Amino acid sequence: MLPSKSVISADWPAFRGPNASGIANTTGLPTEFGPKLNVVWQTVLPAGASSPVVTAEHIFLTGAGERKLETLCLDRASGRILWRISHSLAL
Repeated sequence: MLPSKSVISADWPAFRGPNASGIANTTGLPTEFGPKLNVVWQTVLPAGASSPVVTAEHIFLTGAGERKLETLCLDRASGRILWRISHSLAL
């Protein structure tokens, strides 16, 4: 069992956010994005359709490619992949 930690406003711990409402309480967020507009970092990731889990320091997500399912942890500040776990998909 992991020790519990209170969710801070920067956390997005589950699908559709802290209250499953899909609404963040954060203000002052950009309303436009582009290749060089309001982008902090870019990281090449496998294709995926899951909702990321975001904490103050990390982003956790899943993706699939090359006949495997991957779980990844990224550094939230830099986008650097900290670890990756791959599982082969049986066909």
